[in-house]
Amino acid sequence: MSQIKEILRSPNTRFLALSYLTIWAGTAIVLGLMYWLIIQKIWADLETDLAIQTTEFRALLTQQPNTPIEEIIEQMAQQPELYVVHPADSGHVHLSSLSQQDKNMNALLSLNKPPQHIRDHLHIMEEKNGAKLITENILLPDGTVVEFSKRIDYIGTLEIQLLKVLTAGLVATFTIAMIISLFLARLSVKRITQYNETFEKIIAGNMDRRVPVTKMNDEYDRLANTINNMLDRICTLVNSTRQVSDNIAHELRIPLARIRARLEHLNKSDSAPEIASSLNDLDRVLSMSDQLLKLAQMESATLTNAKTINLHTLMSDLIDFYEPLAQEKNISLNYQGEDANIVGEADLLFQALSNLLDNAIKYTPLQGAINLTCSVNKRLCQIEISDSGPGVDENELPLLFNRFHRTDHSRSKPGFGLGLSLVKVITTLHNGRIQASSENGLSIKLAFPSQVKRPTAQLA
Repeated sequence: MSQIKEILRSPNTRFLALSYLTIWAGTAIVLGLMYWLIIQKIWADLETDLAIQTTEFRALLTQQPNTPIEEIIEQMAQQPELYVVHPADSGHVHLSSLSQQDKNMNALLSLNKPPQHIRDHLHIMEEKNGAKLITENILLPDGTVVEFSKRIDYIGTLEIQLLKVLTAGLVATFTIAMIISLFLARLSVKRITQYNETFEKIIAGNMDRRVPVTKMNDEYDRLANTINNMLDRICTLVNSTRQVSDNIAHELRIPLARIRARLEHLNKSDSAPEIASSLNDLDRVLSMSDQLLKLAQMESATLTNAKTINLHTLMSDLIDFYEPLAQEKNISLNYQGEDANIVGEADLLFQALSNLLDNAIKYTPLQGAINLTCSVNKRLCQIEISDSGPGVDENELPLLFNRFHRTDHSRSKPGFGLGLSLVKVITTLHNGRIQASSENGLSIKLAFPSQVKRPTAQLA
């Protein structure tokens, strides 16, 4: 019972029921119109037949005025269904209009009166045996009245049968429509109930649960896939936050422990070098905090000042800026670029590329080489920066853009392992992709859409 109430309360049930009722009402109107047209067509055919017969009779009578009426009727091409000849002295009264018979007409006919234009000139009558007739009266000059008649008993029967069939059909279609709407609504409510049960288990702490997806690939499956992707992203962020917290605690523990030890020592003796070392450690902690804050702001940022950027010009500016630093280590910067445009913020892209090139110079040995390329391929602008340094172990490539991740040979260099994380955030902010590979050194590839259109995101 509770499930039935839930189905009936569902907006989807009301929507389906309203849709089917609308279709059913339209069907009822169409069938009613068909019924009316069929009856009108029957009356029109009766009127036409009588008109043809009377016209032909008058024409033959004009051509043969002295021929008996019965012989003229026998010569007619379309023989009348019924006819009666009333002599002038029989007392038959000729009626030219049916307006005075309206009261009797409802009793003679079943459901449908003839159209008004038929009632204006035809005669409806009932014979002694109960047969119902529609009659065309012809008044001859000598007072004789000739009646051409057609039986109309079947019209009432036909009307009743048609109405029975139409009513049964409408009742059946209404019942089927309601059953189908309730069935579809039940399926919909069942899937929504599955979603709610999954959400309740996730809220209870079971983050591994996912919304079930069928093979129908309908809008519910697409919604389920979107929700599952969102849950995967949330889990990734939660795990990342947990890992970041652990890393922050680890990174802060050592410099803070050193500061505490030095301050304890200063409590016993005044030593300027120890004060300087403590200040350096504090500066390191503050620098890491600033980078974390900046990274957090970038992850929640959107683009507000996006403009068309020429990557060839941006790369040229980047090389001019870092060329003196590369020359100090006798490193050659080799650049090959095409004229490519993307939409974004130049300052952010310059910062991301600066981090990549700065890392490349930092880990490239003396007299090494760094290759930079910019190309356009299948509506994608691709930037690649590769160096001749020691590279990265294959197992570490998936972790390269994680916060605080540092490779073994980079631990001797200053830094916190946040630079590549910032590069990834800026790339994602510009609807781009980033990929790392390590063969003869480390190679970082960035890909951005080259269509000139504003990104959906904005930097606040």
